[in-house]
Amino acid sequence: MKDNRTFINIQPDVLAAEIARFVETVAPSEQNVVEVQRQLLFRHVKLPKLEERVSPEEVVEGFFRCILTNHIQRHFKLEPGDIPNCINSSHSATRVICTEESDHNHQYIPDADWEKAWHRFQDHHPEVNIKIPGKQSNRRADLYFAVQGGIVSVEFKYVGSLNVEDCAKQMHRYIENHAATLLIIYVGRYKRIEVRGLDQLRQKLGPAVPVIPVHGPVIESVLTDLGEARKFFREEGLAFPTLPKKLASRLKKRGDYIFSTGVIDWDNYMSPYNLDYYIEEFENNHVEDYAVLAHSGHGINSYAIQYYLVYGRLGLFLHLGWGGVHMDADKESTKIRECFSLADQIVLALKNLESLGEKDRFLVVVSDFYGSYWLPPGRSRHGRDAVSEDPTEVLTEVLNWLRNS
Repeated sequence: MKDNRTFINIQPDVLAAEIARFVETVAPSEQNVVEVQRQLLFRHVKLPKLEERVSPEEVVEGFFRCILTNHIQRHFKLEPGDIPNCINSSHSATRVICTEESDHNHQYIPDADWEKAWHRFQDHHPEVNIKIPGKQSNRRADLYFAVQGGIVSVEFKYVGSLNVEDCAKQMHRYIENHAATLLIIYVGRYKRIEVRGLDQLRQKLGPAVPVIPVHGPVIESVLTDLGEARKFFREEGLAFPTLPKKLASRLKKRGDYIFSTGVIDWDNYMSPYNLDYYIEEFENNHVEDYAVLAHSGHGINSYAIQYYLVYGRLGLFLHLGWGGVHMDADKESTKIRECFSLADQIVLALKNLESLGEKDRFLVVVSDFYGSYWLPPGRSRHGRDAVSEDPTEVLTEVLNWLRNS
């Protein structure tokens, strides 16, 4: 193949038939599903603008994109460097997904090469972008193969039963615009039962469109660790603080209801409930930026929400009672929502404050159990130095000071 070649040297119907034949012989194992989910979760954290949830269809696409890319490359003897020009799509998350550790050439292609090739792909094959009257965004299939005379498109569905009308309408767009198209329907069951609506869909699409059901393990939606943290806090009516982007992408689950950007050393008194450890560390050491979000405690009433944020000059430590047997759940939840909102405003106000020096530290501590205080730059803590004011009042005082400084 020449270096400037941008298509597979085969007729569309021949390639479509080969894809259909191959797909009918494979299905993911439970191990494949777990591995694809793991890689996609990493991609969702790494890449901008992706959701915090990995859907079943995305897992199906990731698996089949991997094995189809490898099979077609080897079957038609494509050079590894030509893969993105011949096999591509707009879905950036699935581009480097690979279920094999070393056997597939496509896994070594960088994101930047896939992205550049995708733009060239659209230039050479503008029919990938289908305009719909009244819709702002174009409609696209999940996967494309460039061949002689056009493109072959593949659509993936994860279903129990089909929405026949919508699916047929979607596939007819590809029939009208692409040289050939296929529909792969993943059934999340091991039992080989018929998909409701499959025969009706085949009748609507006609014999020219292969509709291929694939049976395999049930695939559930999975959340990134950030998504799981956000889900927990919001479902409990606590809202969720706005983390700086560079920290949000590093947030990991460290235990039940405990999330942080760094490893928590449980043997070194680093339990999020141990507020003093984190305060003293901030005051006495150079600490890299981090975030902790947790619900921890002991006994029947000593439970709290912890939100610790070290970001630049700011050390913000919220340790707010919530979840104890004798606590007023509604009252405590309202307090936490208000404190999170004020904390967000403090982070922004401090970021915009120009009067602080690079080495200045700004410490804010609010706690129902241990008292609250704040120390502007240049002031040292003396003894306990904590007051019993309402946490929201202390945070409001801090915010007003920052805005008036």
